[in-house]
Amino acid sequence: MIPLLALVLLVAGCGSEADQPVNPDTHDALAAESVATLAAYLDVLEQVTDEQSARALLPQVVEFRKQLADIEQRKEALGDMTPAQQEQLIEKYGPRLKELGPRQGAVGKRIMNDPVLREILADKRESVSKQD
Repeated sequence: MIPLLALVLLVAGCGSEADQPVNPDTHDALAAESVATLAAYLDVLEQVTDEQSARALLPQVVEFRKQLADIEQRKEALGDMTPAQQEQLIEKYGPRLKELGPRQGAVGKRIMNDPVLREILADKRESVSKQD
């Protein structure tokens, strides 16, 4: 009985290429993921108020930067959008991005104007990518 079960499991694992998962990324899906990730990233950055909170939240900041870079790479892999796709995404996600814009500007300005926060939260992508 056990050898038959092993054979069934082996055969079940051998599907054609059509049975393999396809890339779920679409321009729309990546735009949605990007907007949601940016909003969550801003939520974290807004909690940074001093050196202690900056150091405590740095791992999350670095993780969000990695996520956003990954989304960008996946977007580039999809290739260019058609003008119609661009228009559709602007219509769909533009209002939310306009809401996030002032938050992003305020957080960025606050961090850039504080030398301690600026140094702690400086873009560490090079050191992050070397750790991967």
